[in-house]
Amino acid sequence: MKIIKGSKLFPKNCKGPVLTMGNFDGVHRGHQTIFTEVVRQAKKRGRRPVVYTYEPHPVALLAPHEAPKMLQTREQKMRSMDSLGISACVLEPFTHAFAQMTPDNFFETVILKRIKPSFIIVGYDFTFGHRRGGTTELLETLCRRHGIGYEIIPALFIGDRLLSSTQIRKYVTEGLMEDAARMLGRPYSMTGTIVRGRGIGKALGFETANIVTE
Repeated sequence: MKIIKGSKLFPKNCKGPVLTMGNFDGVHRGHQTIFTEVVRQAKKRGRRPVVYTYEPHPVALLAPHEAPKMLQTREQKMRSMDSLGISACVLEPFTHAFAQMTPDNFFETVILKRIKPSFIIVGYDFTFGHRRGGTTELLETLCRRHGIGYEIIPALFIGDRLLSSTQIRKYVTEGLMEDAARMLGRPYSMTGTIVRGRGIGKALGFETANIVTE
């Protein structure tokens, strides 16, 4: 999978890709549904399946004290996308200037002028532009106006719980790993650097790995 560091660098020879947009933290079963549909529509149209996402998470820039802990590192997220058949991911630098773009300006500048998709697929709760003013309803209107196909993926539930990154973070924090795995579609995993601990496990005959993670 090709990683593109910013929409300004989106290759001009990538004609009319099938595009999805969002943060996609955790690449859980809801995200997997979206990516599977993106890949399906791309194959149907003979286009490339492309993901557009942001870095860092918007809340980490705008309200750092409220920023959620990410379920995956960037590398984990990219590997997950690649395994699902996504051919390119645009990592847009999320800056204060970028955060000020109105929904219409974002659509015209980033979507129409830089990426030029032929089809857009997003989740039911996707928002865009300043203060998340762009809704899926506005996206549908803009797509129709400019002749771009679109599809909105509805909310998914696991039992009576809405499938979301927020809910998975709650499960992980509470140690409910089987519940987290059901929403992720895989066991939860972490990566990091192994560091020396106090040696208590070794003294008891059960060595452990102390991991510093992001």
